[in-house]
Amino acid sequence: MKKILCLLVFILASVCLKAQDVISFRDGRVIEAKITEVSDSEIRYLYYNNQSGPTFVSKTTDISKIRFSNGTEREYVVSQPVRKRDIYDGTWKNGFSVAVEFTKDFWVVLGPGNDGYKSFNVGPVVGYRFNKNIFLGGGVKFYYYDTVLFVNDHDWYQNRSSYSIPIFSTFKVNFNRKRVSPYFRLDNGIGMTFYDYSDVTNVGWYANPEFGIDFKLGDNQKSAVSLKMGVIALVGEDEGLGGWHLGVGYRF
Repeated sequence: MKKILCLLVFILASVCLKAQDVISFRDGRVIEAKITEVSDSEIRYLYYNNQSGPTFVSKTTDISKIRFSNGTEREYVVSQPVRKRDIYDGTWKNGFSVAVEFTKDFWVVLGPGNDGYKSFNVGPVVGYRFNKNIFLGGGVKFYYYDTVLFVNDHDWYQNRSSYSIPIFSTFKVNFNRKRVSPYFRLDNGIGMTFYDYSDVTNVGWYANPEFGIDFKLGDNQKSAVSLKMGVIALVGEDEGLGGWHLGVGYRF
């Protein structure tokens, strides 16, 4: 008789256990419930030990797993929300990059005898981004200079035009990955300079270290406006151009 009673108790306990749903929450809570409704965004349920009580509602994003009374299980995986920065940082990923750069220098202070010059340059830059901050590459640019040369203690002056084509390697470090990103950049290579007032073609060393700030346009970061200040040096055997420069650049 006792064996029969024990068997009945075991069967009843098994039925009761199977009749309840188990909800596991992401915060660690586990409750026994009677689920009355399931949708993609939420579930409705009663507490198993108080099925005459109120109906509770929980979002599926708060639930990690449900084990139903029939033995089946459902796991809920919450996809990470797409952050604005993730969209915006798309082109900061490792890999090759190609861009065309245009820079307009407002004024460049030269050495003795030269008051300064205005210039612009344009050209492609190709390279590889090793991480989200460091870029290595190279490029070629076309420079135009409108040089102001004062003579005889500023009694009169000459306007001289020059053209340069440097081929260079480039190293750039962006100090953050935000829409406004300060940076340091160093271009180093060789350049050819041509003068409208001379038949001489000057070949020599080209260098352009600069600090600046990139202002990213849109969400892909290939397009940017830059404020920059640095030093430009085109030094050859016969003549050289160089000095401090302040300019605005555009990359696309």
